[in-house]
Amino acid sequence: MANKIYILSGGPGAGKTELLNAIIKKDSNTSITPPKYSDRKKRSSGDDIITIATDDFNKEEYTFVYSMNNNIYGFKSIDIIECLKKRKNVFIIISDFRTIEEFKKYFGSLVSSIYIFRNMNEEELNEILEKRHKVNANNQADIEDDTENKIRKNRLYFIQRQYVENIALFDHIILNRTNKQDEMYEQLKNIVYAYSEGQITQRPKGPVIFLIAAASGAGKRTLMHAMYSLGKRNIKVIKKFTNRIHQDDDGPEIIPNTTIDEKFDISYEFNNNKYGIKSSEIWDNLANGTPQIVITNMDEFHQFSKIFGQTAIGVYLHATRTQKEILELQKRKLKSEEKANMKVQKMEEIHKGYINNIAEFKHVLLNTIAKEDLWEQMFQLIKYYQE
Repeated sequence: MANKIYILSGGPGAGKTELLNAIIKKDSNTSITPPKYSDRKKRSSGDDIITIATDDFNKEEYTFVYSMNNNIYGFKSIDIIECLKKRKNVFIIISDFRTIEEFKKYFGSLVSSIYIFRNMNEEELNEILEKRHKVNANNQADIEDDTENKIRKNRLYFIQRQYVENIALFDHIILNRTNKQDEMYEQLKNIVYAYSEGQITQRPKGPVIFLIAAASGAGKRTLMHAMYSLGKRNIKVIKKFTNRIHQDDDGPEIIPNTTIDEKFDISYEFNNNKYGIKSSEIWDNLANGTPQIVITNMDEFHQFSKIFGQTAIGVYLHATRTQKEILELQKRKLKSEEKANMKVQKMEEIHKGYINNIAEFKHVLLNTIAKEDLWEQMFQLIKYYQE
């Protein structure tokens, strides 16, 4: 397989620079970064910026130019091509979405765009801002510094909102839940390996089947309710039959008290209960041009892929609470620290499954900021595949 251009994007403090430094340090024989030009001065000896005059960006040689935080940045296509000629993967940090689109138009399938999302609360964000910009977010005396801090905090929100509106722009998401460099690096290595082995294919167009996998409490039921009410004209929720009894939070797609036998060509077990799906109903919907959605386990993706091929689209639903917040929430719900720890451990196993199988997921839904953002991402994906 040809070497690729990997664009790393994400909000402030997401871990972009840490991940880039790790990949270049650990895989210097196969990885490289092209020169990055800017009209700002170097911040430190380790800053990889090449400072040039602002007017120089008007020259044709600077193929990709964008503005960020009142500074101009740019890349030369010839520099990137020279990197590829060295038979190395090219890694670049770009958080300007328009520029990412331009890279994809220029280099086509050679580009893989990766969004890095870090779970953090406002307190952690304040710490990042204070360290990076030497601004105390709680100091109201210095109006200028406080204004700058508010702008940067809003930028984090706007970048995440941009993700919601441009979810289809990104080929993969690296989930930085605990700010562990090794965990981010492992996800990136799994992505790079999958491309090198030809395991990742181009996305199809037309009606598809969204396979939703997630840990407990990520928002699966919230998403399904939204698809029933808000999305009933856009997507169909696939019926799932089960041998268990009805539960209070079951949606209309769950058909309980059913014997799961050979008439269900997709079947699996979960929590000691059996579930079955009829592929004939899915084929009928596809023939009618109707996209579909179903909640399942990532271990069952292969059943759908075997029958429906590239039409089956793996989607991971990620809750954005911090680890501490997750544990406290489970303690309140289960009223037992032991049971809460067991629940969190199960969530950890599912997250590890995402890391190990990251190449199987075409998209990640971020359950963050506001509930509306969750189903807005889903509607953006429906629109993308139908265009």
